[in-house]
Amino acid sequence: MTSTSRAPFRVLECARRAGVEKLVLCSFLFLLWIGRDAHPEDQSGQSAISYALSKYQGEQAAFHWRQVYALPVNTISIFNAYGTRVRTTGAYGAVFGSFSAEARRQPFTVVGDGTQRRDFVYVTDCGEGFSGGG
Repeated sequence: MTSTSRAPFRVLECARRAGVEKLVLCSFLFLLWIGRDAHPEDQSGQSAISYALSKYQGEQAAFHWRQVYALPVNTISIFNAYGTRVRTTGAYGAVFGSFSAEARRQPFTVVGDGTQRRDFVYVTDCGEGFSGGG
């Protein structure tokens, strides 16, 4: 287990010992599930990528700490967040940044049959959601 994959456990245990009143465990969850037609909730943690599995295990640990230790914790997983400074290149270039850069090219490249859909969330909307604003 890497130090990154242990981080949620450390946070949960520190929060429990400190008696926090509210904890939100948040990550940019990267999922690539076995069985592409199924929803991740139906996959019982059967991830094709170890990084995604570690994120899933962190979420499950949060649910465990909530049930066993009555720790007031919830989890939030962010998918496809974008903003004005979104990356468009490099190994960690965001999907939205890649789409945005591609949209400026002529002609626009369509992969597949063009019926695929993605949802995006603007970064300030994430912040408002975390704070309970809106």
